[in-house]
Amino acid sequence: MKIANNTIRTEGRLPRVFRTCLVVAFLLGSARAVVQDTDDSEQKTPAKISPPAQALLDQLRQAYASLEGAELNGQIQAQVEMEGQEQKMKHKFTSSYQAPNKFRHELEDGLQMGSTGDKAYVFQKSAKAYFQKKAPDGRVPIGDLPSPIPQLLQTQNPSLLFAIIKDPILGVTDNMKEIVKLDDLKINGESFPAIALIPQDGQSKITLLVDPATHLLKRLDIEITPAMLKGAKTPNGLQSVRAQIEYTTIHTKAKFDPAHFAWNPPEDAKDVAGEKERASAEKLIGKPAPDFTLESLDGETVTLADLKGQVVVLDFWATWCPPCVKSLPELDQIYQQKAGEGVKVFAVNLKENHSQVRSFLQARGLSIPVLLDKDGEVAQKYSIHAIPQTIVIGKNGEVKKVFLGAATDAPEQIRAEIESLGTSQEVSALNR
Repeated sequence: MKIANNTIRTEGRLPRVFRTCLVVAFLLGSARAVVQDTDDSEQKTPAKISPPAQALLDQLRQAYASLEGAELNGQIQAQVEMEGQEQKMKHKFTSSYQAPNKFRHELEDGLQMGSTGDKAYVFQKSAKAYFQKKAPDGRVPIGDLPSPIPQLLQTQNPSLLFAIIKDPILGVTDNMKEIVKLDDLKINGESFPAIALIPQDGQSKITLLVDPATHLLKRLDIEITPAMLKGAKTPNGLQSVRAQIEYTTIHTKAKFDPAHFAWNPPEDAKDVAGEKERASAEKLIGKPAPDFTLESLDGETVTLADLKGQVVVLDFWATWCPPCVKSLPELDQIYQQKAGEGVKVFAVNLKENHSQVRSFLQARGLSIPVLLDKDGEVAQKYSIHAIPQTIVIGKNGEVKKVFLGAATDAPEQIRAEIESLGTSQEVSALNR
């Protein structure tokens, strides 16, 4: 599945400020992404790669795999025609990378994104809005990077994207019909090896230039013409594109002060993920809680529908989440206090293995029952975008309250909500 398609499909689910950024990224990168997220379920014909092109790709792969630190600065130029209207863009950017998972990218219009090593973020200065998630532990497949970072980097800074993902060449070759070595191209009198990427659909022309000194990406050219599209319409009415991302600084011996990658949101900036979370929470309240069946840490099977007639508390968490770690002992106390009173309290762990969760609980002396949401499917049903998040379900199976984050007074509020659900009104609702 192409990241470009993900970009278009994802826009309706992202905050407006980042939807705008993705539209710009789509224009800059065209309707065809160079880096793609592979889908093994699809049957594809492997690209026909000439031996000289394969040798160059192998050099590129090895260069990024061994990269420990780099400074990558450059500029983006694009000329786009949509619905008969022409748009021209030119932006400079600066970026840096330090293995295994720290990076920073800043566009001159004020868009900044990166990873501190603990958290990944996107920040738009002009809108004073940010988005952040847990950073990957190291180089990961492109699909495991938190959206919208890969969608933005692929069309603003593909070399940095190559540095932070597990195997950039797999993404480059996927969905390509043919990859061939071109004659070297000259920039300011200096020769650079080049390869041409010809997609399966033939609707774009992509050229990669490689820096001979570092074997990293020097330039990316994308071209789409009406003749290539053959009358086909893209989702945004795109008619032609000429886009170029060129690196003016490629420094692979760069060393950075630890503070270089540090980032915290400004006090006056708004957390767009938090706003989205609140909106999702409001939609859940008063609705039947989505049913699920999960295995507990003790190997038992728990189905929500079987618990109707009892108050159910679901706390979504993970061991890597500091606010979760802070709030879990309070939930453990609520579990112990309410056991035997028709109240079921569960800590729903997200995507962590059995031994890791058990060791965590034992080290802290916690006894709260844990359900393992190994694939995150239950979290998705409950529209969980950030953790911790605690959901209180009434005896009639409806969501009564959603608590976001780990506020100081959250435990007291959860207790109060549980107490309120023991009223005759709740029992009456159950009997309807």
